[in-house]
Amino acid sequence: MRRWAASLDFELPAWGRERMAWRRASGSGDAAMEVAPLGFATAAVGVGVALRQAGWPDGPSLLFSAAEWRAFLAGVRGGEFDDLTDSGGGDAR
Repeated sequence: MRRWAASLDFELPAWGRERMAWRRASGSGDAAMEVAPLGFATAAVGVGVALRQAGWPDGPSLLFSAAEWRAFLAGVRGGEFDDLTDSGGGDAR
């Protein structure tokens, strides 16, 4: 098992995920990603956000600190990742 996978299981156990307030963008359909605030401080990121694939709720979740999440959202809002999808908003290339 990779180090990050072991620490992820320790940081965000499967039994606690269903109690988190997961949400997704409206209109995202089957390809949705869900985010939830970490209502507790973790050793890995402190207080922050968890991200998971909606179609695989028992799968791994990525954890981001509040500062990392704010920086990512600023990049999205600023168009820094627009070139990763086609002009129709389809699959990433």
